[in-house]
Amino acid sequence: MRTSAGKRGVQAAVGLVAVVGMTLTASGCGGGSSAPDPAAVMKTFVDGLSSHNFQKACDQVEPLQQAKCASDLGQVKSYTVRNVKIGRQVIQGDRALVSVTMTSCVDVGNGPQCQTASDPNAGMPSSKLSFDQAFAAATSNSSSTEQAAAPLVKEKGHWYVASAA
Repeated sequence: MRTSAGKRGVQAAVGLVAVVGMTLTASGCGGGSSAPDPAAVMKTFVDGLSSHNFQKACDQVEPLQQAKCASDLGQVKSYTVRNVKIGRQVIQGDRALVSVTMTSCVDVGNGPQCQTASDPNAGMPSSKLSFDQAFAAATSNSSSTEQAAAPLVKEKGHWYVASAA
């Protein structure tokens, strides 16, 4: 089955997260990213998913969501990610959007389900979409349109992949 990556901010890496029952959410353990910027955190998150190092991936999500991330990813039978490209980032205060294009396929026991985000500008701020609108859309569970914008938040000096509302 092929669907678009949805609002989960490429929650493609995040496609996994949506399929497993979370949306780039994850809660409570782990130590926070030492990555200097949102794009580096997103790269570490995707690298963790693609190498099946789910602890590495979950360490990149908001601290209050890390335990849920580990639990949800524990249900994954197989996961593949292809054609990953981390693009531009837009930072506004303690929030950021990072453009991530990729195809991810996850199987939680009912056969693989794939999601693709191929347009690096989908969901990113533009002349027609303010940062606030793009961030709200990226953290919303309500859209099924392709979105490459991955939301991140800064907490106590560290960037984390943000949870969907």
